[in-house]
Amino acid sequence: MKKEIGCGSLVHSSPGSTRTTTDLWLEEIFENCFESIVGLWLGKHCCPFLNDPSSEVVVRPTRLFTELDAYMSEEWESSTPGYLSDLPAQKQAQDYQIDQILRRAIRAFSARWLPLIPQENSFGRDYDEEIREIWRASRKDMLRAINQVSYRSVMTLFLFGLTPIPNGISDDEELEGLTGQICVQTALQQVQRLRERQKNCQFNGAKVSPGSDTLVAPTPGPTLTQEYLAFESRAYWCALMFDTSGSLTLNFRSSLTAGLNGFTSEPAWRLVKMWLAGSFHSRTEEWRTNGFEMTDDSACQVISAAAACKLYVWKNIAVLKEALREGVEEEMVNQAWTSLMEGIDMFKVTIRPLMRDCERRLPFLGQLARINWYETMLHYYLGILILVDAVEAAERSDLLSELTETRLDAEHEAFNALKFGLESQYTVYEPFTEQGAAFPAAPGRSITTSFVAVDPYPHHVVASVRLMNKVVYREYQQGKIKYEAYSYLSSTLLKALEQLPQSSKSVQAAHQYFQIAFKDHDAMPLANTVYGISQEQECDIY
Repeated sequence: MKKEIGCGSLVHSSPGSTRTTTDLWLEEIFENCFESIVGLWLGKHCCPFLNDPSSEVVVRPTRLFTELDAYMSEEWESSTPGYLSDLPAQKQAQDYQIDQILRRAIRAFSARWLPLIPQENSFGRDYDEEIREIWRASRKDMLRAINQVSYRSVMTLFLFGLTPIPNGISDDEELEGLTGQICVQTALQQVQRLRERQKNCQFNGAKVSPGSDTLVAPTPGPTLTQEYLAFESRAYWCALMFDTSGSLTLNFRSSLTAGLNGFTSEPAWRLVKMWLAGSFHSRTEEWRTNGFEMTDDSACQVISAAAACKLYVWKNIAVLKEALREGVEEEMVNQAWTSLMEGIDMFKVTIRPLMRDCERRLPFLGQLARINWYETMLHYYLGILILVDAVEAAERSDLLSELTETRLDAEHEAFNALKFGLESQYTVYEPFTEQGAAFPAAPGRSITTSFVAVDPYPHHVVASVRLMNKVVYREYQQGKIKYEAYSYLSSTLLKALEQLPQSSKSVQAAHQYFQIAFKDHDAMPLANTVYGISQEQECDIY
């Protein structure tokens, strides 16, 4: 029997904790928006490292990482009987502490949606200041999360890395503490340490220490082996998502897998390619040839495979950007380009026909399938827009000429995804108390808003808008579209920014820029911009 640690799925209260109705609403939004989307990417239809038909379609990441810590704690206790009688109490206190740190990170991540929560009386409430205080409190916790290595610490650091810096935080205050990028990079290092399962001596300039038993992942017994390794594989897949995203958007070197040198022989990515081009392609050949009945389950299978393919293409784009950035020999650039083209072709041949079938049936699918379709399409074509931007910046007209059709598809599909996200509605229903009853004050309340408004990756929306703005203005300047089309496209992009939580500092910067730019299209600057916004205003991607 596995030991239960802390809050499990983090919807049940830890001992001694008290939470307000607002706290419960924020956790409900977090579960419905972040956990449901990322959970599908970790589920049985998306994670290529596992083949377990009995596993869940949606594997919630906070529960996954908490369960991994529970396994490690159980194995550690069974392997150290009678070791320091006060240690169990100490570990219990540490468990409670990291649970609370993770809970506060969830609250900070979700605080952007505070204005959406139904309130009995919100008159005079300063949401911006409340969000800043929540963010500051969580930021103070990050050093503890960094120093207390565990899977829950990894999840905490990932979440803070995705938490927007609130509007009103000065540049000086930003510089006084940890950044989102540092938290994500540290989380990736913790994943590596947790996977090592070694008790070797570790040392640095500050101290020398023998292998720490508390950091050692268990050597599972026969009854735990398969389940534990499956959880660990899913956690690694989750970490690959963050690692690849940073490589693509921030030009970081990959921490978990090889980059330019050795990517094609990396076991993890070879397995992803083999699964997509092999088993999934073969299994869905009849779907592409003869059609099939699109249900929520089949839609989730298709969207999950598309999400895996998106990550594979993102990795290839990051590798090509590294080749162009480092000025390597042309042979290596060509190798990276060939691998990327194979990935894009795989999406076009295997994935895109099925995603179009999903698109035709979207009105008949549940909101989880629909929002995941939106996220996957937006993210994939954002990657292509970033690719085109990088090739243009490198002044590689030879490569750019090979991207003409792909570029046009990306511009069309990225805009359609944003438009779909604006027009589609997502509903989060009133949370329940621990006693199982809804809040008596207003039974049956709910939040209904656009997909864009609850998108857990607003930085990807901002980046898509920036890149699409660059495309739209260029088309207008060159006389390829008329003013009416330019005005419609520009206003749609502006609406996407307006739908995002306005408490985000980066969203506010982008919004203010575009409001001015769209009013004076004749004077819109492009020469010294990044993604259609000045470099001084460029914000962290996390």
